[in-house]
Amino acid sequence: MNNIKYLLLRRVTQIGILVLYFGANAWGWNILAGTFGSSVLFGVIPLADPYTTLQVLATGFVLGADVLLGALIMTLFYFVVGGRAFCSWVCPINMVTDLANWLRRKLNLDKEEVNYRFIKRKARYWIMVLGLIVSAVVGIAAFEVLSPITIMQRGIIFGFGAGIAVIIAIFLFDLLGLKMVGVDTYVHWEQATHLSERQVLSGSNMTMKPVLPV
Repeated sequence: MNNIKYLLLRRVTQIGILVLYFGANAWGWNILAGTFGSSVLFGVIPLADPYTTLQVLATGFVLGADVLLGALIMTLFYFVVGGRAFCSWVCPINMVTDLANWLRRKLNLDKEEVNYRFIKRKARYWIMVLGLIVSAVVGIAAFEVLSPITIMQRGIIFGFGAGIAVIIAIFLFDLLGLKMVGVDTYVHWEQATHLSERQVLSGSNMTMKPVLPV
């Protein structure tokens, strides 16, 4: 029962945050406006994803004090609450991959699972460094252009375009290619091991993408 309660709380939180972002864009709500990369809470408190902020700084763009303050606030938040909070309680892709893994179990596809444990946990750091280097070279926040999390959130808030193909690809990848228990390899770099169903439902042991309120 506790597992179901945690799952429902996570879903309410994830959907609720998306509704607040959508409401800010569609109806002018002033509770949570922006995106996962850069947001404003109650029209006053700035929130900014630290990694997105670093990418923008790498491009040579000068950021305002409010964005830097927002990045500091989110950094302190993750130090206090834990870096896994975003993936378990906020990330919309989590719902897509959880659905894929639920269907995978129902369709008895687990026995076809491919072992991807050769993916090194240190790869996430190389990806982060590569993202900063590419951002500096091309002059844009490179990871945000390709991030499925950003694509899905912006699609929900502003409308989906061709980006929906990326979300469908992730769903099919988790369903048919690799059991990742709620997080795909690209978005959540630490998922080289398989978590139990109990851990998924409770939201524990979930890794996160560096916070992106854009």
